[in-house]
Amino acid sequence: LPLAHAVTHVHALQQVVRQLLSAPAQPLSVNKLFQSLKSQGFRLAKDALYADLRHLEDAFLIGTIEIDSPSARVRMTNPRKCYLIDPGLAHAFSTRAAANLGSILENVVYLELRRRGFKLAYLQTESGREVDFVARRPKADPEMIQVCADMRDASTRQREIAALEEAFREEKAARATIVTLREEETITIGRRKVRVVPAWRWLLEGLPSAVQ
Repeated sequence: LPLAHAVTHVHALQQVVRQLLSAPAQPLSVNKLFQSLKSQGFRLAKDALYADLRHLEDAFLIGTIEIDSPSARVRMTNPRKCYLIDPGLAHAFSTRAAANLGSILENVVYLELRRRGFKLAYLQTESGREVDFVARRPKADPEMIQVCADMRDASTRQREIAALEEAFREEKAARATIVTLREEETITIGRRKVRVVPAWRWLLEGLPSAVQ
């Protein structure tokens, strides 16, 4: 990568890679990343940092998605979310005993939606609640995908449902699915039916029918 793109700040790039790989499925603020590098003594222009991130996407190390908005200015000024093309790298670079399970699951869902050919964005409601993915295909209604490893905790469950409830008012044509590790049920939100499905079943549904 440094040779292919004539990168001269190799050590700074290595630090960027470590930070990205240790925290998948998180908002990526270039300004915060720039300030972090600066505090560590790296001399790096912001333009070079933006270029580095494009290089990492070109190398299929990471993938990013924008906030869901018709405004180019809003998309440019809000952080992108960063995912790993190989989520196993999160375990190798995490400083914790184990990488966050919910983040890894969200990363897996990102990869599967990308494989299925969806155009992806994340949605933030007016009150600041987040829906992990708005998945779109040409001439089809958008679908909202929320990822939650464990919905047994009442506050977690309420948070995920509240985000979809608000998002339904902004994405009126959208269907919604919550992908979990184990839970399976149907939740009613207003007049909408939201399917809660374990990841193994949801992933199998993306296979050609002849393979299932």
